[in-house]
Amino acid sequence: APALTTHDASRTALHLLHTLATLLPATETDENGVETVVEPLPKTLCTLASPRCLSRLSQILLTFDPELVPSVASLLELVLKHNEKRLSRLYSTVNVIPPVKSNGSGDAISVQNRGCPRTLVLCPRLFNIFLQAGAFYFALAYPGSNLLEIARLLQLTHLRQAPRLNLGAAYSSASLAHRSYLGHVLPESLIYCLETYGPEVSECVSECTDFPSQKWDTKCLWL
Repeated sequence: APALTTHDASRTALHLLHTLATLLPATETDENGVETVVEPLPKTLCTLASPRCLSRLSQILLTFDPELVPSVASLLELVLKHNEKRLSRLYSTVNVIPPVKSNGSGDAISVQNRGCPRTLVLCPRLFNIFLQAGAFYFALAYPGSNLLEIARLLQLTHLRQAPRLNLGAAYSSASLAHRSYLGHVLPESLIYCLETYGPEVSECVSECTDFPSQKWDTKCLWL
């Protein structure tokens, strides 16, 4: 019999990765107490933030495990907090083999997820949606009530995604819903709660509360 179950092995692996990321932090504090970002970033953090590792870590969110999901959300926050390049691409964490045009249809695109033998044939519009079905959707699909770590990750990243930053001058004048990558999947009032109350907004979703800016009742929780 194995010494560790699959769940225990996953939990131990995440703990080790979190420890490695903590041992070599992305910031250092000088004698005056001023915190600065280390340049270049520690190799451990860069490796964990690489597209290959980031896609694997993001997919752990889909286990819906009440121990693994908060753990990996906390790890993602730690790894991405000071890595602006990778943080801005969190929306696209699907690790696919470069697409090849299908011979059967001039408009179809064949894609294959790395590590999965199945090939998908998608139209260009669905292909673009497929590439953007990353960590945000995985995190929002979590059905548990321990949402604090997920809320921290969303607060750190939702306004700093590349498609929104590419709006240029229009970004600063746009509404919060347009500036946030969550604007097309969450009510704007809930996004305002996330910015106003911080990660504690998770309490609005995980239980019946009566916030003046957002009311969640039993019906909302089951939608």
